[in-house]
Amino acid sequence: MEQKTSFKHLSDAELANYISNPVALNTEAAKEEREQRRLAGSQFFGNTSPIIEPIQGLPDWTPPQQTTRPTIQDSSVPDSFNPRTEISAGDRYIAGKIIKHMWIIAVVIPFALALVAAILK
Repeated sequence: MEQKTSFKHLSDAELANYISNPVALNTEAAKEEREQRRLAGSQFFGNTSPIIEPIQGLPDWTPPQQTTRPTIQDSSVPDSFNPRTEISAGDRYIAGKIIKHMWIIAVVIPFALALVAAILK
């Protein structure tokens, strides 16, 4: 004689796992419990509870409006830095250092070497 087991303490997910277990005993009683829960409106079968229902009276969601950024031709933003047509102060500083060192390498050092060579002859 098969012993009747109570499945009331199991959640819906645990009950489904118990039924799908191939070595579990009393799967028929578990299936009956699942059917009773389905008829009673268990959340496991997709019926909604008052917590899940949408809040009434709220407007439908609409995506936010896209804002436009000021473009190059936009004159409504005066004195703004435009990286396409202007050179920043940092860039001017770096370019000045590069030009100075290239001038030293290309002009001063060869001139100094030529002067030293002329003196030693």
